Amino acid sequence: MQRVKKLLLSLDKLTDKGAAWTFGVIGFLTFIVCLNNPFMGDDITQIVDNLPVHFMNNIGFFFTSSTFYNGQVLVGTYYRPLMTTTFSFLYTFFETWTPAYHIFQIGLFTAGSFVLYLVLKRFVRQRYALLLALFFMVNPMNSQIVFSIACMQDALMFFFGITSLYILITRNSWRSLIVVAIGLLLTLFSKESGLGYVITAFGYLLFFDRKRLWKLAVVCVAPFALYLYLKIIAVGLFIANAHGSPIGEMALGARLLTAPSIIEFYLGKFIFPLFLSTCWYWTNPIFSFFGVLVPGVIDLAVVAFFAWLGILVARRKKKSDTKAYIFFAIWSVLGIIPYTQVTPLDMTACETWFAFSMIGILAMIGLALPSVKLKRFKLKAEWVFIAVIILIAVFAIRTIVRGTDYRSQYSIASHDIAVSQDDYSAMNNIAQYMLQNNKYAQAKKYAQDSIAIFPGLGNYDNLGVVYQKTGHYDQAINSYNKALSLGSMDFVYENLAQIYLADWQKPQTEQFLAHALTLYPSDYKLETYMAILQGANGDNAAAKTYIQKAALYGPVPAALTQAIMTHARLTFLLPVKNTLITLR
Repeated sequence: MQRVKKLLLSLDKLTDKGAAWTFGVIGFLTFIVCLNNPFMGDDITQIVDNLPVHFMNNIGFFFTSSTFYNGQVLVGTYYRPLMTTTFSFLYTFFETWTPAYHIFQIGLFTAGSFVLYLVLKRFVRQRYALLLALFFMVNPMNSQIVFSIACMQDALMFFFGITSLYILITRNSWRSLIVVAIGLLLTLFSKESGLGYVITAFGYLLFFDRKRLWKLAVVCVAPFALYLYLKIIAVGLFIANAHGSPIGEMALGARLLTAPSIIEFYLGKFIFPLFLSTCWYWTNPIFSFFGVLVPGVIDLAVVAFFAWLGILVARRKKKSDTKAYIFFAIWSVLGIIPYTQVTPLDMTACETWFAFSMIGILAMIGLALPSVKLKRFKLKAEWVFIAVIILIAVFAIRTIVRGTDYRSQYSIASHDIAVSQDDYSAMNNIAQYMLQNNKYAQAKKYAQDSIAIFPGLGNYDNLGVVYQKTGHYDQAINSYNKALSLGSMDFVYENLAQIYLADWQKPQTEQFLAHALTLYPSDYKLETYMAILQGANGDNAAAKTYIQKAALYGPVPAALTQAIMTHARLTFLLPVKNTLITLR
């Protein structure tokens, strides 16, 4: 026990440099498992197939657009230009070499966790700050922020948000406030929920340094006005996730009935992060004992527990600690309110959404620890310290295991379905995987199961591809049209165009291609299909125009280009319906 006591004392004397090395080593050892994990899910449409991201000179475009590339423009309801800029920077130097993305993300999150330690150290004893920040870093609930490249937005938001708060707390000059304002702007550019850090920054001054409150407000006017202006141009000021998830289709009352189970979900995963998934889609649209009442009682019990801890802190009669406890209590609540589905979101819950509230909860625990009399529970500080170290180690191991789930799109989707049976997006990802491996029967089943839970553009498109590959063209057209009724993406039009081209003599083929090209005039596949159609109809001049335009935007078969440009006769077989087509 003497050695443990000495270690505890050494933690209070640890230098910032030593703490930085501690976070760096533990973070690297915990997250290194993800280095070779491939792109998956949203990474494809946000990076791999996102043509604008491949060129850094499009940065201005990123700040006036959303994030998903539909073949023509960046679309969607999200405004996260700093994430897109980061992807563009990494792609410029590393293209599709995923270890570079993972190393950057690991470094960003680990550095943010170290800064969190520096922030906590301003409010709680150093040993507590170190252990709590390490607990945050290795907590499996936060692992997706590191392991999923699509969650770069969360890593960026956390880093810039917590760094801005640290500068605000430790510096008091006008120049530092300008840096804080820029940091908060970058936080908002990372993810819309960065607003929580903005509110917290003003809240900190309201609680602890009111003289600087108006100064921060002044320096934030221009950056925040710029943010609002650019966001309105890109996606609008307020925009809901149209047809985004099952809970998004429910009325407000039904969504609020799900709220108690959502809060209980986060609190439960915070303590017992055993069963994890990238997305959760359950709903409780009607009142029930286990779905609404029991979670509500658990939530109230947790609130009562932290209220009791607050009373213990207040009894110490140290006003600064009491104010800090209230501040972090508000921080915790502020972080979870946006995710109670008052405004419908694109899933019921996501483990990464709890990271902001987790900071507040951990700070409250750190503030309350000195008030807990361990002797009353027949405990020694050394025992508690050993237990905390073991807990951090166990959580780190659980995070490492979670990292292995991301080794492929199939493995992560299979794991997620096992624990989150309503995860229609994971089912659709498996359908896509099965299509890539020519397992059409399995692909059809997963696509249909996904549609049965929640129909969307993606699962209907995959079902259409199944039908197309198996020769059921009418059913394929029906599926594609249902996909387009729920959204618009270039690949759906490209799939439909292949079927229409097989019936090139029919007038609706040219009508369809002309319509598709009005939506996606830079789509080289659609331009190529139109060139083939015009060539088959004997209009070589038009065919030349389309094939030359196609070559500007993507790879076009050399033999096809040569035949059209030299007006040579060419006969080849279209895969759809085994159709022979001749360019005249």
